[in-house]
Amino acid sequence: MRRSTGWLGFVFSAFLLSSVVGDLEDVVFIVVSQNHPLHSAIAEHKKNFWRERLVPLTKNEPVILLTHEAWAPSGAWTIAPLFPVLSKQFAAAKWFFFASEETEVDFHKLKKVLERYDFREPLFLGHALWDTQPTILHHYVPAGRGEALVYPHFPSGWLLSSPLLHRAASVLHKFNPNFNIDPQYELASFLKYMSSLDAVSFFPEAPPRSNDGVLLTHVPELCMADEEGGAKRGCATSCPQRTSGHAPVDLTAVWFAVKTCEKYHHARLPVLAQTWGQDAAGSIGYYSDVEDPAYFTSNIGVPNTEQGHCRKTMAIIHKFYRDYLHRQWLVIVDDDTLLSVRQLVSVLGGYSASIPTLMGEVYGYKAHLGWYSTELLPLV
Repeated sequence: MRRSTGWLGFVFSAFLLSSVVGDLEDVVFIVVSQNHPLHSAIAEHKKNFWRERLVPLTKNEPVILLTHEAWAPSGAWTIAPLFPVLSKQFAAAKWFFFASEETEVDFHKLKKVLERYDFREPLFLGHALWDTQPTILHHYVPAGRGEALVYPHFPSGWLLSSPLLHRAASVLHKFNPNFNIDPQYELASFLKYMSSLDAVSFFPEAPPRSNDGVLLTHVPELCMADEEGGAKRGCATSCPQRTSGHAPVDLTAVWFAVKTCEKYHHARLPVLAQTWGQDAAGSIGYYSDVEDPAYFTSNIGVPNTEQGHCRKTMAIIHKFYRDYLHRQWLVIVDDDTLLSVRQLVSVLGGYSASIPTLMGEVYGYKAHLGWYSTELLPLV
């Protein structure tokens, strides 16, 4: 009798487990892609490559979506605007897997990862990151392990269970951030505080006291890089370092325009000149509100202002059009920007200067409402 009871108990437990796990055909795969000939081609290749590997593992045609295509709403790069569309179109899905162009996936190992989690629970899975010190990008919120908000590394891939995505979609109309700067962080903030959205107008500067939302669960198999020994560590995903695969553009094809103002000449320009400015010699100009021979600055004709620098930027663009149009690329930077000239010309080597291209840090203003989104190609 005892053996019979034990056997029935085992069968019952196994049945419950199989009903929770599901197959990869229950996963909707979303690649956050960009509407640019180079990047859309990379995303299309990834979609076809993934499909070839998923078809033998699924009974039905796998669902792989690219966000540069017509189905995706404006501001898709901020992620949250995708939730209502996904919730409506894929109500029966169990998991939603989000990836970047560079994300690589071992689908057999990904399936094993999902077997550990119950899709019926509100789950947010990814490779966890946190700030070790307060940063301006995250509005100087508390930092350090155990104190800082934990957010996912997007290129490693991350997942939302079906209940969490549907819940997030249902409250998105209350989500009212002014600016979109770091979607990884802002997504984690939204999911953490979404139960108290009525009290919030801006994330994460003034979060509510209530934090009964969902926190990120760290999954070590969602790896940050294609490190040596990654396969042995059981990585289900990886994100190899980007390489253009093309020869770098010649420095004479680039013009570096540094935005500055008189009050920062002494403090900032010598540092810039002694670091990457040396590597840009002959291809760099310093544009200020005054002409200063000691620091080689030119007066661009726009007075300094505490807020809004669009006039100075436009003046630089007009000057480039008048004086440097024989160059293929204009790079506009602030006087406190640090960069690698060698890496930048290597990145530019992967693009055709004949195709209108705007790249840089991505910003949005109420992008989830379709108000404004820069849709720049991110520089890495």
